[in-house]
Amino acid sequence: TSSLIYQSTPIDDIKAKNQFLDYVSDFEYRKLGIREPDIVFFLAAPFDLITKMREQRAENDGIKNDVHERDHELLRKVNENALYVAEYLHWNIIDCSTTDHNNIRSIEDIHQEIYQTLKSKNLL
Repeated sequence: TSSLIYQSTPIDDIKAKNQFLDYVSDFEYRKLGIREPDIVFFLAAPFDLITKMREQRAENDGIKNDVHERDHELLRKVNENALYVAEYLHWNIIDCSTTDHNNIRSIEDIHQEIYQTLKSKNLL
């Protein structure tokens, strides 16, 4: 799933992006026989909140020194593309931010939403 996000990020044309996503999904799950996930949860939050959290990490050297993590615009583009891919492939998108979008919801709250989704789809 992450390779679908990262590999399709540079494709700006929506039709070409969709064709790529369909091709990779078909190739991996049908032609190669890789087991398709029963369900995919995409844990989302506003880009600015994610950036603020990443910058506040105590141990941040690995991120500051990583060529991809330093590229703010690339990270923004990957984040936007991830949301597109999640919607296009009908993943379950969980908004992990509070209603004011300034903080992350509690682990218990996010867990409960995931649990209820699994329960409603008879996957428990």
